[in-house]
Amino acid sequence: MLVGLVTLAVLVAIGFAVYRALDTARQHITKPTPAPRKPPPEAPTPKAAIEPPPAPVSAPSASPDNAPAPNMTVQNQPSRPNADDRASNKFSIPPKLAIFAVGTLFGLFLFPLLQPLSPSLPMFNRTSPRQDQKDTAERLSVPVELENSIGMRFAVIPAGEFIMGASRWDNQAIDHERPAHRVRISKPFYMGVYEVTQEEYQKVMGDNPSEFQGNPRLPVHGVSWHEAVRFCERLTALPSERSAGRRYRLPTEAEWEYACRAGTRTAFHFGNSPDALDDYAWYNRTRELGPSPIGRKKPNRWGLYDMHGNVAEWCSDWYCPKYYAISLTTDPKGPEGPERPFRTRVHRGGIYRFGCGLLRSSARRCHSPNRTGSDLLDGIELPGIGFRVVMTTATLSQ
Repeated sequence: MLVGLVTLAVLVAIGFAVYRALDTARQHITKPTPAPRKPPPEAPTPKAAIEPPPAPVSAPSASPDNAPAPNMTVQNQPSRPNADDRASNKFSIPPKLAIFAVGTLFGLFLFPLLQPLSPSLPMFNRTSPRQDQKDTAERLSVPVELENSIGMRFAVIPAGEFIMGASRWDNQAIDHERPAHRVRISKPFYMGVYEVTQEEYQKVMGDNPSEFQGNPRLPVHGVSWHEAVRFCERLTALPSERSAGRRYRLPTEAEWEYACRAGTRTAFHFGNSPDALDDYAWYNRTRELGPSPIGRKKPNRWGLYDMHGNVAEWCSDWYCPKYYAISLTTDPKGPEGPERPFRTRVHRGGIYRFGCGLLRSSARRCHSPNRTGSDLLDGIELPGIGFRVVMTTATLSQ
């Protein structure tokens, strides 16, 4: 907060400096030519030497001789503007006020974009996210990647700040992806390297709701939001996980986008152009008949696979199309409850039959948390939705 106020003060000061510079230039250009200097007035003659004795008072004569001369003027009377002058100045704005207002508004417009990262957070290196993971792991004495008791792999995600949502120049974004806003993730966490597989889901839940089966490394899909939450609860309750102090949950929408972007501000975690999407994602150009086994495309810069495409991934948040305008800055968890007429939960990442526009890092969709219903935005059915999980430990929560 203090850093933001200092930044705002600097921007206002810049606006004031611009105002002073422009005002000085304006005065120099419009400065009138000075009139010739008048000679100093002569010393007045003493009143007693020039005044004659007072004459008797008489009534003023009505003769023309007593009329004032035509060239006589009345002294010390201010001139009054005529009607035309008053009309022309009625809506005028003082130039100084206008210049200062423009400079201040310019500073306020740039403030959200120029606000520096909070110095209270470890500032991850955008050019080497992998090194930031190593630094975070070393500082907390935890591994960069770990495997739990049922074979699920997790990568540590450093704390930091990022710009969440779509920029105003993203012509593929829709209104509920805006406004772009700064979000702070205050604590590191472990994110699943892969989407939860059918094999892992069956180990914990005892069944497999997926439509496309036959390979244990296929991501589980056709899972409702409530079933994904129950998976996290049962995984946390396993004796081996409890003894290790590990807890599992769905990621918040902010955590998901932060982990997907891995320090980038582009449309995809690898850049703005979808030309390279074939190397990173299963979508309607590379897959048509169902999801693909995990880990066969390139990962993002934090080592997470299939963040774009394959199956959509549940987040913990309720869906609200206007939430970004009122979102908390630090660790937002979404609206407190469902909003009519939606009553839906958020899912991210897109599915194998989506086009590239719906796979962007900021793209967000929603679905009923139950097994019934469909996506209110594009009609996606439940079979296309899976999930990945977040793992937290006591060390990471300190």
